[in-house]
Amino acid sequence: MKNNQNIKTNLPEVSAWTVAKYLLSFDPERKYFSRDHLLIINEEEGYRSKTTIGNFRLNKMLQIIQALYFGCYEKTLFTDKMVAFENGGVIHSIYSNFMTLYEEPDYTLPFPLLVEKQRNFIEKVFSYLRDNYSDSELRDLAHEDIAWQKARENRSYFDYNDEALEYYKALSSSMLRAMGLIKELNC
Repeated sequence: MKNNQNIKTNLPEVSAWTVAKYLLSFDPERKYFSRDHLLIINEEEGYRSKTTIGNFRLNKMLQIIQALYFGCYEKTLFTDKMVAFENGGVIHSIYSNFMTLYEEPDYTLPFPLLVEKQRNFIEKVFSYLRDNYSDSELRDLAHEDIAWQKARENRSYFDYNDEALEYYKALSSSMLRAMGLIKELNC
């Protein structure tokens, strides 16, 4: 148990920008994080939105990775505050600067700010979500997030508190187990 606690405390927090660049490094041809548009219609809530697919997917990945990481390691991966938008959580600096991130030519850097355990976690969760979740399923998963629900209700930032931690522990346990990663990631 003490070894697992040391792993948790030795993981540095980084910026969402660093995590976003790392995620984009998995898609150098920008086929997954594309500039195409996605029309989202929610008749129950009475809205339609047309968003850039890559921006949508990148922010959903950040939200879900942050949630799973928090549940697994009991600390956040990145320091940036997430806000509740209609389609899920968004890091404002990522959302508003997506095209800058998109157009940067090469994200094959070694990413020294991320330790190996963090890179492994991000890569495995990203690969699983990309291969197993449609855009609507990513949105649904983002909407199940207790921090998103509270932030949407209170018109505030996500609060990674004890209530959220309990929810994320259960979420990360079941999702990471489904991914076959629970032991590999030391959760």
